[in-house]
Amino acid sequence: MRIHGPSTGRLLVAATLMVCSQRASAQKYVAPSRDNIVSTTEERTDNPPVHLIFVENHSTASVTVFNVSLSGCTNVKDPCWPKQVNIRVAPGQRQIVMRVSPRNPEQGFGYHFGFSWHADASAMQALEGLAEGVGSKVPEVPAATQQPNAESARAPAVAAAPDPHAPVFAGIALDAESQLPLACTRVALEDSLQNVVARSRTTRDGVFYLNPPSPGTYRVRVETFGWSPVYGPFTPAASDETKEQKYLVKFVEQMLISRHDLGLDAFEHARPAAVSTALYGPPQRGAASTPVVQGVTLGGSESMPILGIVGRAPAGTSWVQFVVDSLGRVDTTSVQLPAGTDKLSLASVKSVLPRVRFTPARESGAATCEMLRMQVNFSPR
Repeated sequence: MRIHGPSTGRLLVAATLMVCSQRASAQKYVAPSRDNIVSTTEERTDNPPVHLIFVENHSTASVTVFNVSLSGCTNVKDPCWPKQVNIRVAPGQRQIVMRVSPRNPEQGFGYHFGFSWHADASAMQALEGLAEGVGSKVPEVPAATQQPNAESARAPAVAAAPDPHAPVFAGIALDAESQLPLACTRVALEDSLQNVVARSRTTRDGVFYLNPPSPGTYRVRVETFGWSPVYGPFTPAASDETKEQKYLVKFVEQMLISRHDLGLDAFEHARPAAVSTALYGPPQRGAASTPVVQGVTLGGSESMPILGIVGRAPAGTSWVQFVVDSLGRVDTTSVQLPAGTDKLSLASVKSVLPRVRFTPARESGAATCEMLRMQVNFSPR
């Protein structure tokens, strides 16, 4: 019986994250890339037969595989969709990431396999060190001109087959005002015709890697749902070149978004779902027994939610920026408000946000984290 499956040779998978090389290292450093983080398949003629799929790491830095997927399945027993995993692959090692078997052992089976990975913290030290002023200087890119109408009219381009000598765009996204990293923020790479050719998401430290399909001129776009994207400059990149930059990001203009626009890249954004209406927070020292927050509401629209807080904070309108994790909870360490926000308003927001539950963002059906911004209306009791 002949089993029709993937080749036992290496399956070079285009990964969305790459790391820049350490130029000043005494020990030779081989950065993880799509050329050395590869998958291989072993066919076992058991009953039923099974394919063991490995991810091999031929770089000198450890990586973590966080998503594996099957597509185009024929007679495959396993679910044919993406699946979240957390598999660390050390330098020079390989790990089993999936076992695939046929639904009917008497017939052949076939499928396409893909996986996503990111470099572990040790592999990012070179770039993060540059962000702290260690080593060669990373150019800073201030917040660029925002183009609120460009995104809604254009669907992402279909990615071309990757060039093994294509450049890499590596960067760090920082809040222009606070200089803090923008964690779990979506970034995209646009070609000279403003087509999206690559997408990624920043790490907790604001680091990201984007892989264009070939050498050319590109620009980085940093985005958060409901606000106009911020663009870096168009930059030419040659074969095997790594472009490293710091992006100072400031979102200043909200966008009107329709349902049609939300599904352009099959990404479901996180949205507020519920909030506790219990009294919030203890009274301040020397004050009456009135708590800092006495009530809270969720309003606005699906694309522009508004958090209403009734309490002792001064009346007014502001915004709050934070990360929603893959369970729909607010990461309280990521909460940011504009500089100069008074203490009562800050305390009110930090008291309320942990009680707000969100439907988490989903990418290819799998829950993921996302940085969000919400308008906040403060009303005195």
